[in-house]
Amino acid sequence: MLYKPLKIGEEVHYTPFTRMYGRAEFEFCPVFKYGLLREVYISPAQQPDLTHGFVVKTEGKVRNFYIADYSPSGSALCWHGGWCKEHKTYCMRWYVPREPCVLQPAMSCEALVIRFWSIEEE
Repeated sequence: MLYKPLKIGEEVHYTPFTRMYGRAEFEFCPVFKYGLLREVYISPAQQPDLTHGFVVKTEGKVRNFYIADYSPSGSALCWHGGWCKEHKTYCMRWYVPREPCVLQPAMSCEALVIRFWSIEEE
């Protein structure tokens, strides 16, 4: 899969559910080196317009990685985890919340946070 750079604060709009593909998913592969988070590969799945994934590169002392759900239903959940042969790291596959249509990376102290939030919350 081709990965496009995604900067902190940029938004990724997606369709949370379609009748043909079901509920959208994202696969997150955080890559650590010497105890610091260097990059996170984000691969969308079960979406009608899949052309590329995203990579978030970090700078400085980023030690943690979180996924936060700011949707009214609070329904983002990890349903699968395992080893990613492509990125040589542990990967997690997440169902997205039912309402939100935006994914956004953000920084919080020494952590990279991937936020899911609803367009209605703007």
